[in-house]
Formats: sequence, C-alpha cells, structure tokens
Amino acid sequence: MNPMPESSRTERVLFICGYLTEDIVRERGLPSPNVAGSNRSVRIAEALEAAGADVLLLSSATTLRQKWMRRIFHPRRETQGSGIKAVFPWSIGLPYLGALFEPLTLSLGVKEAFESRQPTMVLLYNYYPGPLFAALVAKYLYGVKMVLDIEDVSIPRVADWLGRGDARPVQQLACWVLLKLGMAACDSVIVPSRRFLRAAHVDRRYTVVSGCIAVDCPAAGKPNDPSGPLSVLIGGKLDDEQGLGLVLEAMELLTRSRQSCERLDFHFCGFAQDERKLKGQLQVLAARGARVRYHGTLTSDEYRSLLAQAQVCVAMPNPGGRHAQTKTPSKVYEYLAHGKAVIASDVGDLCEIPGDVVSLCDWDAMALSLRLEEFASDREKVQRLGERAVEFAAAEYAPAVNGGKILSSLQ
Repeated sequence: MNPMPESSRTERVLFICGYLTEDIVRERGLPSPNVAGSNRSVRIAEALEAAGADVLLLSSATTLRQKWMRRIFHPRRETQGSGIKAVFPWSIGLPYLGALFEPLTLSLGVKEAFESRQPTMVLLYNYYPGPLFAALVAKYLYGVKMVLDIEDVSIPRVADWLGRGDARPVQQLACWVLLKLGMAACDSVIVPSRRFLRAAHVDRRYTVVSGCIAVDCPAAGKPNDPSGPLSVLIGGKLDDEQGLGLVLEAMELLTRSRQSCERLDFHFCGFAQDERKLKGQLQVLAARGARVRYHGTLTSDEYRSLLAQAQVCVAMPNPGGRHAQTKTPSKVYEYLAHGKAVIASDVGDLCEIPGDVVSLCDWDAMALSLRLEEFASDREKVQRLGERAVEFAAAEYAPAVNGGKILSSLQ
C-alpha cells in the first residue's frame, strides 16, 4: 500500500453520496437530515472545488423509513448550496418502495450527469447498496475511474449472532460484503485515519483525509464574557456509545459543588435516541443546580450560532465501543476549525493530534468533571487551546490541500 501523491489536476467529479438539505428532508418526509454524512460530503466537495475540480453531488434522498407525503412520485430537484451543485433524482414517494427503486433512480441520475457534464471520475461515499450500484454503472458503463470514500467499517462478529453483540448481525454481514465489492471495484480509497487501513483491509492506493474544513474564526478561543459561566457544548448523536451517560454522570458530580454549577453552562444539541429520557435527566440536574439547556435538533444556521457562542466542546465516545479505534467523530474537526477548546476521549486518530490542540481525557466521569472544573478556573488555558486549534486546523485541514490529495488518485 502506497499513499497517493498530491496533485493539482483538474477533474470533473460525480460524487454519489447521502447529502441532504433541510428542504428535501421536509419535502420527502425523511427521518433525519443526515448531518454528519451531509457535512462530510459538502466538505470533500468543497475541497475538490478548491483544488480546481468541477463537482456534482448526486443523492437519492430516499430511505426505508421515509414518511408518506401524499405523493406517489417526488420530482427531481437541484440545489446550489455553498457553491456546490447537487441533484436529487426523482423518487417513488411510497414508503419502502422508494428505497427499493433507489438503484434505478440513481442510475438514471448517473446517465443524466454523463450526458450533460461528462464526468472524468466517480467518487462514492461509503458503500450503501443503491449508491454502490450507481457507482458501478458509472465505472463500467462509462469507463471512468472510481474512488471509494470509506467512512465506516462493518465488522461481522460471532457474538452478534449469539445475541451478545451490539449490532444487527445480518446488517453487519451485508455491509461487509458491500464493502468488499466496493473495494474490489474502486481504483483508489479515501480513509479518515490510518487505523482504517487494517480494519478495512485496504490493499490499494489510498489517501488519508481526516478533517476537511475551511477555517474562518478570527476570535478563536476568546470568551464572550470572561466573567460569566464557561459555555460547554455537547453536540451530535446523543447516546451512550457517544458518551452521553458519562457526560451526565460527570455533571451529577459537578452539582455537588455550588461553585462548579455557577461556573459551567451546558448546552446539548443533536439527535437523542431517547429524547424524553434525556430531557428528564437534564431536568433532574437542573433541579440540583446545574445550568443546562437542551436545544434538540437544530437547523444549520441555529447550530452555527450555538457553536459560535460555545467556548468548550466535549466529545467523549466510548473508547471500548465497536468502532472507537477506527472512527473519529467528525464534529471534533469542526470544533477545532472554529477555534474551540476540545475535551475528547482517545478514539480514532485523536491521539495523533498534539496535546496542546486537543485535551484528551480518560473515559471516566470523575476525570471529565475535574477537567471541566480546571477549564472553568483557567480561562487563559481555554483561550490558548482555541488559538492552537485554529492554527492546527488551518495547516492540516485546508480544503485545497485535501482536494489535491483526492485528485491525485488518478495519477
């Protein structure tokens, strides 16, 4: 396995992915906006554009769990968000049938793209059945190179079949087969960290694209009100695998000190697996003196506003989780690019980031509570971490640099 050399070569890229907009989610009754996948897709597209490529996003915008919106067919849609053009092909509006016909509608979208734009390469986000089929159509019917962007690794385990695992065994096996098919067909691979190489058994040319985000944060690390409470953000998927229970336990420890309660202001946002339970837990903590607010699922603008106000961001996935050693929470890259002091557990490639950029913390409630108290009492340290975060993100995550790496896959 050899890393791909950097390149500034211009290409016309058809990017088949799961990108969604808030408008298309509402129109088609989709269960969620796929924030992580959409953000990653847009950032890679922006990186390619910054390196001189012409990019078209193609997304089916269908799922087995979509609602009936009183339309048998959803019309084709186009968007031009953030300067990146995206096409959502027509789809069947009937629940389940829309997802079953996804390979057909995406393949027709591929045909349309080649008739109008003549792509020179196809980039595939992960290895879901419909998008993989469409990418194979682009590769073998139109003869272009195929790059596979792997963001998740499926690992079948015997324990899952015996009921002792934490995943659906049939789903893991099916996704593992699809991963192998995508790997066999592609010409090169993008991985978010080097730890993926062994887990995914990458045996061909690759490039590592971890964070991929532009930095624009002139006030990095500077608190809005140094005399007020420290604003702490916990965002993204809110469940125990992502460390929700640990954070709540740490907050419970902090409520034993009135001073700690007054110096820390917690904000939760994102998708909660059990929203009612979470709200109840936060209400109990608030009754004990904690300053806490639950914002739920936010629009992009609302989230950006909340992130701008935060001074510390917490990302504590369980290091013993199924994908902890291969998957880095993408929100950490976003926090760094926005100049936030980050407290995180040792998952994915975070251990490779310098200690003066990310504050790694043991996966322990007491350790987390003590780290939060330390930050609340040392605002200068919070500011230094934020400033270093921006410097590091600007050097490592610049879109043009990562876009050049991806384009070099055709060299």
